[in-house]
Amino acid sequence: MNILAIETATPICSVALLSDRDVVSHQSESGNQVHIERLAIMLKNALELATTLKIQLDALAVSIGPGSFTGLRIGLATIKALGSILKLPLIPVPTLDAMALQYFENSPTGHIPDASIGLLFSHRDLVHSATFRGGSSEPTRGEYTFGSLDQLTPGHETTDLFGFENPKITQWLQSTGCQDQFTSIEPNAIAIGHLAEARRHEAMSDYGAIEPFYNTIYQAKKWQRPTFHQNPGNSGQ
Repeated sequence: MNILAIETATPICSVALLSDRDVVSHQSESGNQVHIERLAIMLKNALELATTLKIQLDALAVSIGPGSFTGLRIGLATIKALGSILKLPLIPVPTLDAMALQYFENSPTGHIPDASIGLLFSHRDLVHSATFRGGSSEPTRGEYTFGSLDQLTPGHETTDLFGFENPKITQWLQSTGCQDQFTSIEPNAIAIGHLAEARRHEAMSDYGAIEPFYNTIYQAKKWQRPTFHQNPGNSGQ
């Protein structure tokens, strides 16, 4: 299966072209504006390479979060537009699922732990987390939780942890003494592509049904007609 995959849920922007799970190309950059500045260029490079190598794409894959509101919005809007042009199905992959795959495939201890907790920072002191168990093909995930880092402290001192590290998570790890249990993972589109192939049955042609997993629920405010108040001092003019 030939897949073009993207990952934009964190400050990392990653694009990968895969053919039958083999990585044909991978581009990755990080920065505050990298998604809006580099994603389209990375996709163009990957598509040109696919044309040169005569690789016919079967599907597109995208990280749907949890993660950055802006990054996810840019990534999903871009890949939906590309999919509409190329008339390809889209396979959505949760970000932490892909990070768990990276973690279990590259276990620092050389073995698959019974269970590990994945962390992805949201804002203030809030994080998304989920417990993952290693499997023969891909990790299985429990329910997502969303709350403060302090709520993760009890009982986690001996639990394996992984996630995308940032200053808040680093501070929490130091305060709880969990540094040795934590493995830093940088999300990449390769893992998104690998999981997408394993979940090819979840491919969707109805893009409208694919929504990103944001940090919170965003609702547009209803437009209201502005009101104008006459200045009493100018009432005679």
